[in-house]
Amino acid sequence: MKLKYLLTTFVILSIVLLFNKQGSAQKMLNESETAWVNEAKSEMEKALNDPSLSDQQRLEMVEHSTRVLKEYGQPPAFPEDAIPLKKQTDARFEQLKSNISELSNWSLELEFQTLEQKNKIINSMQISVVEEQIKFLIPGVTPIQLSKDVVNTVFDWNITDGVNEGARGDAKGLAARFKQLAESKELIKKINELVESQKEELREAYDEKQKYDELDDKLRRKFEYTQASTITQRGYECAQLASAVNMAFKANVLVGTWRFGFEKTGYFYWTFYNDGTWKFEDKMNDGEEPLKGKYSLAGNVLKLSGPKSQCEEVEGSYNVIIEPEEFRIRATQDPCMSRRFTLSHLWRK
Repeated sequence: MKLKYLLTTFVILSIVLLFNKQGSAQKMLNESETAWVNEAKSEMEKALNDPSLSDQQRLEMVEHSTRVLKEYGQPPAFPEDAIPLKKQTDARFEQLKSNISELSNWSLELEFQTLEQKNKIINSMQISVVEEQIKFLIPGVTPIQLSKDVVNTVFDWNITDGVNEGARGDAKGLAARFKQLAESKELIKKINELVESQKEELREAYDEKQKYDELDDKLRRKFEYTQASTITQRGYECAQLASAVNMAFKANVLVGTWRFGFEKTGYFYWTFYNDGTWKFEDKMNDGEEPLKGKYSLAGNVLKLSGPKSQCEEVEGSYNVIIEPEEFRIRATQDPCMSRRFTLSHLWRK
């Protein structure tokens, strides 16, 4: 009886260990699969951040990205909270509401102050100028953030006047402008004009907020449906991406001479050198002298410039799949049509 119990326990433990071993053995994606996964992540990021895309483009990109990541056992790239475009719009909407409230209060406070008291308040203000934004920090008031264009327009102030001293000079110049307006009793009027301009921006921001609220909901439903309807490929659950070391090793295979063509028609030859230069030879059409240029390779992204006679100043970007004996193009962004057309083949050593 005791022996039977021990045998049963041994069998159960063996089964448990077997399943644990199978579960812990994660698949390693190859270089091509890793490239597809990284592209899917970039595609999702673009869909959720680029304001120039149409809704249809976003939906297609979210669907494709979600499907690729799920099929290859990767965590989803769609955020659990609001999409970035909605976050940005919501933040702008809230900032405008805060600006209107604080500027209105500031206007009322200045209404009953003497010139000396007004100048004292202006002197106590902290003004920071960063790129296209100006931030006011008035003691006891929530920070007010405005665009340079709005400030320039309302306060009749040219920000380039302070350019020699950089942002610090700009801030000093604006403070001096406030004092001028206070002396001429125009400061409160200008602040009220600023409030009205912020109200107009708030109305526009509200429309934009409504738009991105709807977009967030639409994209989220597309993501959830695609995620639920896509099945991870067998054995790809929680698969790991190809390591950087492995990617670098694969990339080194690019160095050398590759050809495309046929024995009867002749070949095109691309040669990539270790020093970051390339050479193209047309033996298919009895081409002229070899064309030359420069290249760089980071992961699976190949960037080319040259040749001098055609596209020296134009850089092309190619997503490539590199194997020991061949490489091919998956995606292309190259305004140089001759180079783009020539390279878009399957190349073999």
